[in-house]
Amino acid sequence: MRTLRLTVRRSIAKTFLLGFLGLPFIFVAIDYVWGSFGFLDQLGAWAYAGGEVEAFEARDDILVAMIGLIGLAFVLFALKEFVSPRRLLVADDDGIHVPLRGPLRGPDGISWYQIRELRAEGAHLLILLAARGDLPSDPWNARWDDETTLRLRTTWWDRSPENALGRMKALGFKPLVAPTEPPVPPTTLLDDAEPVDTPQSDLTEIPDHDEVTAGLDDIADSTDGAEVVAGAELHDEDDVLERLLEDLAVDDAGDE
Repeated sequence: MRTLRLTVRRSIAKTFLLGFLGLPFIFVAIDYVWGSFGFLDQLGAWAYAGGEVEAFEARDDILVAMIGLIGLAFVLFALKEFVSPRRLLVADDDGIHVPLRGPLRGPDGISWYQIRELRAEGAHLLILLAARGDLPSDPWNARWDDETTLRLRTTWWDRSPENALGRMKALGFKPLVAPTEPPVPPTTLLDDAEPVDTPQSDLTEIPDHDEVTAGLDDIADSTDGAEVVAGAELHDEDDVLERLLEDLAVDDAGDE
């Protein structure tokens, strides 16, 4: 039975451009040593406007040697990638495998049971983990956004991160840890009730303090000082009780 797998390799087109960039460095170094191309002679004549070109010094030898080595490294790296391009990401039934410890080290495996979510953001692939585990704290070609979010750079990939995620989904690869969601606050009957619009005309106008005070004074004068309204200044409780009993006795005598 064939194992389903997604392999993301280094981009051949970008590698070719890098190797092509190294060729001029090699030509300059060869022309400096053997004078085969006459490039440096033409460059010197142009720089000095036809005057006498100064002789090269020892420091120029060092500079040209560095230029030649850089160009040779670019070309050899491009040839190596043409023959055996490096795998930058592999997704299979076990999880995702990415090299996080350097270009000369093996890949680190991240199980699907450890992954909560995969997300593409521009030229990066975000891997949201349930726990970091034994992954390196300073990953190569990646960085940690926080304790459990790994951001992979996809600049040298041969496909976009969106394409890689779509291919994983088509192959049936998906995280096996449910993503965490913020808790939903409990609702009450008051939250579900619909607001009631009260007409402005039904609202009772509340009198101000001066109107209340004037009304209490009028009531106090009409009752000969008897305090029967809440909020007014009360007399002694015994005097009020005695006055009420006298009024009752007068009313009973009048009825007889």
